[in-house]
Amino acid sequence: MKRVICSILVLCLLISSMQVSAASANSAPIVQKYSTSSSSNSLASLMAVQENKELFICVTGKKINNTYTFYIEKEHNEKMGKVIEWWAKATGDFKITDDKLYKFNNGKWEPVNIQNGFELVKNDTTIEVRLDIKLLGLTESQGIKIGFYDEKNGLIPSAGKEMMVVDKAAPAISEPNIKIDGEYSSQEWNNLKIADGQDKIKELYAYKDTQKLYIMVLGESLDGANNNIYLNTDNNTSTGYKNWGQYGENGAGADYLLESDETGSWKLYKYIGPDWNWTEVNSLIEAVVKGKDGQQCLELSMGINAIQSPKKNMYISMGLNNDTGFAPAIWADIPYAKVIDLNSYAIKIDGKTNDWAGVDTKVAADNTTLELLAAQDSRKLYIMVKGSSMNTQNEYVLDVKSGGFKYGVYSGVDYVVKDGYVYPLKGDNLLDNSKRAAVYMNYQDDAIEMQLKLSQIKNPAVGRIHIAYMGKNILKLPEDGGKLKVTSKWKTTSEKNTFYPMEDYTPNGNPYKGWLPWASHDSVKEPLAQEVKMAYFDIKWSEFEPIEGKYDFASVEKKYNFEYWRKKGIKLNLRFVVDDPSDDPKHMDIPKWLYDKLVEENYNGGNGGKWYDSPAIGAGFAPDYNSPILLAAHKKVIKELAKSYDDPAIISFIQIGSLGHWGEFHNWPEDISGKFPSISTSDKYVQHYLDSFKNIKIGMRKPYPIAKKNNLGLFNDVFGMADSTAQFLDWTVNGWNEIGEYVDKASGYSSPEEAQKASAMPDFWKSNFSGGEFANGNVRLYIDDTTIMDTLRQVRESHTSWMGPCSPADLLKSDPDAYAYQRNIDALTNVMGYNFVLESLTHTGKAKAGNNLDIKMKWNNKGVAPFYYKWPLELSLADSKGKIVAKTTTSADITKWLPGVTITNQSINIPKNLKQGQYTLCVAIIDPSTGKPGIKLGIEGVRLDGRYALNNITVDRK
Repeated sequence: MKRVICSILVLCLLISSMQVSAASANSAPIVQKYSTSSSSNSLASLMAVQENKELFICVTGKKINNTYTFYIEKEHNEKMGKVIEWWAKATGDFKITDDKLYKFNNGKWEPVNIQNGFELVKNDTTIEVRLDIKLLGLTESQGIKIGFYDEKNGLIPSAGKEMMVVDKAAPAISEPNIKIDGEYSSQEWNNLKIADGQDKIKELYAYKDTQKLYIMVLGESLDGANNNIYLNTDNNTSTGYKNWGQYGENGAGADYLLESDETGSWKLYKYIGPDWNWTEVNSLIEAVVKGKDGQQCLELSMGINAIQSPKKNMYISMGLNNDTGFAPAIWADIPYAKVIDLNSYAIKIDGKTNDWAGVDTKVAADNTTLELLAAQDSRKLYIMVKGSSMNTQNEYVLDVKSGGFKYGVYSGVDYVVKDGYVYPLKGDNLLDNSKRAAVYMNYQDDAIEMQLKLSQIKNPAVGRIHIAYMGKNILKLPEDGGKLKVTSKWKTTSEKNTFYPMEDYTPNGNPYKGWLPWASHDSVKEPLAQEVKMAYFDIKWSEFEPIEGKYDFASVEKKYNFEYWRKKGIKLNLRFVVDDPSDDPKHMDIPKWLYDKLVEENYNGGNGGKWYDSPAIGAGFAPDYNSPILLAAHKKVIKELAKSYDDPAIISFIQIGSLGHWGEFHNWPEDISGKFPSISTSDKYVQHYLDSFKNIKIGMRKPYPIAKKNNLGLFNDVFGMADSTAQFLDWTVNGWNEIGEYVDKASGYSSPEEAQKASAMPDFWKSNFSGGEFANGNVRLYIDDTTIMDTLRQVRESHTSWMGPCSPADLLKSDPDAYAYQRNIDALTNVMGYNFVLESLTHTGKAKAGNNLDIKMKWNNKGVAPFYYKWPLELSLADSKGKIVAKTTTSADITKWLPGVTITNQSINIPKNLKQGQYTLCVAIIDPSTGKPGIKLGIEGVRLDGRYALNNITVDRK
């Protein structure tokens, strides 16, 4: 559920539709509201297709303006094309405007001699274009991108999204005559190859007509069971089964699945979700596999009528059993391959749209109504923009006094709010970076809140503020290009003897939250672009105990730069790893002496474990976790680790990494790596941590009953992928849905259902960490403008405190795009973990020496998680010279400060010998390891010693 943080803006929303008179302004704010009309954007859709070396484009709507532009990007290269800021990652190599074609060349638009290769027809409701691709400098069709801009009506696709991708044309060949006989024939399959494969799949071919889908594969092991062909039949990557990121965040989405069984027969299944959930569909499938010259050929056909409402464009991918082969190649951030369809669209450029009915490369216009709401009190200005599909690209123009400068289309501008900061203007379109100050931003999909202190804009007079909003580089409110006068003003109710600290919106790096780089990274030679308070290291057992009973702390701490991180005050997140797949099939992560013992023991005839080599995960050795020798050695090594590292001054959190590949509690695929242990065995490994680490918070990859019983944390190592995070959250609410196959009699659970129910831990984050790292090893996929809003949603819903090592900490200062995502990273930093804001404190203005001064404090945790260690809250008094002359450690338990408001009543002891006079009350949260203030609060007034100066009190000795 979304939580709107700014309660005053919630009030604004509640009363925005009410007519509140000026006479009642003292009791409730008058909200000035400006709304665009949904009918102002008359655009309906943008469609495009390539066929026979021609590009066809059609835009539809009502009263389409003559001042239109089509932008065409044939290759994303900012050095070659014109950067188009309206869309994400967009450049324009060509454009069509004024019914003419232009090319961007040497920094300017130049007309193109169109000759006979260009045709355009337009009317009030339609613009159609036919363009020979040779005019775009192409000899062969390729994928391109299209976007449309209308001066009055806006954009398609919507601002902030990527331009529409238009697939390359089908090859210009005769209709093939394909026989399903397992015999590869170039005459049959010539020009029908759609992808190169990887590992045991060499090439993938696919073609369909109005009756059948034909597939041909060249490679090895094509006659085995559990080989899968995924079919995206609705041309929509947001629906269907996701191949957990193998084909990019937006490249998967299987609606149907072809799978081979133990007999080699193929069956068709329809996806019903979630996760791996399919239902069989009755379909006649013909398939033959034959081998020749060491290579197999699989030919397969099925009737199209078995698929419900298939689109003309169909996309497929293939994966062999145990992930021993793929097509297209994986981890290249590419989509499924498009099936070739030779049927013509038969489009005519005549201003009519009936012939576009079969085109499914289509983007509908976003006709969302936007609303701009603004109000102010005596201290702050509050602004909200309501709409849909919002993102972090928001600018606000502020006119607060006479004069001012030009900013874009606006004149008389004094301040601009951009990227979470307010800037004064020092000239036309010149932001004064030296005087920027952070503002409050709350990004939700349906509303964006902005809040700033009036002191940041020199406290303008009531009714003097005029504002305008620009979103996604093009959206404007008010729509006519004017400015909205803020007339809403109300008197804030103040409690007696209450002080209200001024909030500080600056993104804070704080202990136990934020981004984790690799601890082994040399941050001196290659400085990180982001501030970090933690670092990550995974100790391999082989490097920690190379000789039995000899623990090499020195080498480990040197490798992971312990001394550097200690000096920086940065704590380390530890994962002890037993099996970390790599490219080396001979490597293993347990010590050689232990491996020899396991082989000699030969527990249950298992030879100590299994050597594995899989293209999906890598290579290594998975030990037999049931081995008594392994269990005994593991108990000893964890105990030794804890002797030195069970210390929150050094270690932030422990991730249990002793089980499975990468410590992620799986041996997938198990027929290659060996079966993962049953609950009764895995619990023993977890218990070793629980017995040895008493001071550090511990977490694991998946919810197990033992995790629930011991209030363990959890980490999501495929964060950023919406479906994977949804699965992770489902595990926490309903229990791990695959735990059933690991239930054994010794576990104490009588059924899989009982074990799953016992593993549900929806509120785990209230007592222990929720962490993880971004999927696919590429943080950029999840922090750009097209994905950031969903990433923020995932952080909120999973109550995430930290992320790494795949995180923005991957970005180095030397990277050309090191700060390209800063606005989005700041938004994540502000919402992750905890963010303590002291909103008010109430106490009498005088105190008597020798007595206690009672103080009521209102704290607001504006993050999504609590603080997990019992650091003390300190109250203190500073004399006129700033010296701390009295301090009290309160009884407050900050680990109980969940997101939202907490009221706590505390007191400070006034020493008997304290001189009479005026003192400043200070507050701080103390780091027990240093005895000094350790957390940055979200308020102004921080002193050099890290304490926060609040208001004054008078000490009386009488």
